[in-house]
Amino acid sequence: MKKKLLAAAITLGMGVAGGAQALVIDSFDDPATAEIGSRDISITKTGPLDAKAQVIAPPGIFSHSADALTSATSVIDWGLNPSPQDLTEGLVDGAFVLDILSIDQGAMDLIISVNGTEVTLSGLGVGPQTVPFADFGGVDFTNVSSLSLTIVGSESSDLTLDQFATTGNQPAPPPAPAPEPGILFLLGAGLLGMFGARRRSA
Repeated sequence: MKKKLLAAAITLGMGVAGGAQALVIDSFDDPATAEIGSRDISITKTGPLDAKAQVIAPPGIFSHSADALTSATSVIDWGLNPSPQDLTEGLVDGAFVLDILSIDQGAMDLIISVNGTEVTLSGLGVGPQTVPFADFGGVDFTNVSSLSLTIVGSESSDLTLDQFATTGNQPAPPPAPAPEPGILFLLGAGLLGMFGARRRSA
C-alpha cells in the first residue's frame, strides 16, 4: 500500500504534462539485494565503546540509529547491474526521490553520490524528497557506473527510509509534419470538383 502511495506522490509532485515514471533503485524489500543490483551497507560510529549504532534493512525499510552520546555515519553503496546503467530510461527532467518515514530533523545530512559527484541534503523532513538530476552539475545519467547514499547523523539521531527511486517525464511528442504542397493541391482540386458538381446538379 505504501509503495502505491509513493507512486501517487511522485506523480503529483512532478505536475508536468506527459506523466511521471519511476525507476525503483531500492525498495529495501530484499535484505540482500536491490532492484538495480547489489547493496553494500557500512556504518562507523563515534562515542562510548558500549554504545550502539546500527543500520537494519528489514523487508521494506532501511533504518539508521545511534544511542545517546553516539554519532554515526552509514553508507549504502549500490553495485549496478548492468554497469554502467541508464537511470533516465529515456525520460526528461529526471530526479531522485527519497521516501523518508522518520528523521531527526536538523540532526542528519544525506549525501547522494553519482559517478563521484556529490549533492548534500540538509534539513529534510518526513515524506518524499525530490532531488533533481540537474543539481549534480552535468553528470551523464544515461551512463551511471557508481551510486551511493551516505547518512551523516549527529548524536542520538535516527532515520528510516521506505524507498529510493528516480522519476521524470515523458519527452514531448514530435510536432506533426506539415502537409506536402502536392497534398494541398489535390485537396483543393477535390473541393473545387465537389463544388462544381453540386452547381451542375442544381
